[in-house]
Amino acid sequence: MTSRTVDIAFSKSESQHGRWLAWAINPTSTGMTGSQYIAFTVHNVSAQYINGQVIIFARFEVPMNGSNVVNHVWQEGGLQDDDTPGSHGMSKIKIVHGVINAVSWGMMMPLGVVLARLRYLPLQEYYSALWFNLHIYCQSIAYFLGIAGGGLGFYLGRQSSSVKQHSCHRYIGAALLMLATFQVLAHRLRPSKEHKYRVYWNIYHWCTGYGTIIMGILNCFKGFQMTDVGIWKNAYIAFLASLSFVAVVLEVCRCYLTANKGTATPEGVSANSIEDKA
Repeated sequence: MTSRTVDIAFSKSESQHGRWLAWAINPTSTGMTGSQYIAFTVHNVSAQYINGQVIIFARFEVPMNGSNVVNHVWQEGGLQDDDTPGSHGMSKIKIVHGVINAVSWGMMMPLGVVLARLRYLPLQEYYSALWFNLHIYCQSIAYFLGIAGGGLGFYLGRQSSSVKQHSCHRYIGAALLMLATFQVLAHRLRPSKEHKYRVYWNIYHWCTGYGTIIMGILNCFKGFQMTDVGIWKNAYIAFLASLSFVAVVLEVCRCYLTANKGTATPEGVSANSIEDKA
């Protein structure tokens, strides 16, 4: 070691739950505490990922401090992006943000749309406003939960530089909040069924509502890509498939009732009249 240079090739198998790997040189102890780069001149640092192995290559010069011994140390963990081992609180906020938004935009919003199709079933004769109340309550709860989840998302964007990298997810989330807010405001401005502009309001309500549903589902999948949680993504796909099946069944019932009775709702009861009374 007359040249006082050392070539290092450090390899580590990918941990099942690991998201980050830190390697360092420590001239004073065998732990991460005290690791530094100021005391060393480092050359030719590189890394490779081969067959599940992370390999770090480096050449460094041992300082002229009378000692020929240094320690190379490493640490791994399950956080991701730019989180540090002490930022568990930020990771918890990310989890809460993802859960709230998945439940609100990804589940309750499309569920509310499917519940609205209950108006085509014979139970209208006994519970005429049931579908409307279920639809409104489900969408309202989803909206307010979505505001809370969106607020956490904006907070994460200010606190974590890694979140800022996912600009598409953030932009869709912001557009989603705006679109849902327009939908809520439009409901308060709904004209009566006899009004000449009611048909345009119905088109606006339909387009804005389905636009919110599509954007919400899309952003949920964007979130799954960011967190790499395959089991929850599969569970969400199963939920959407089940909800789609229920929607198809209700549509078949509507077509059947229409063909046999000539109307999609019981005689004397219209969807518009129910909305105006609710």
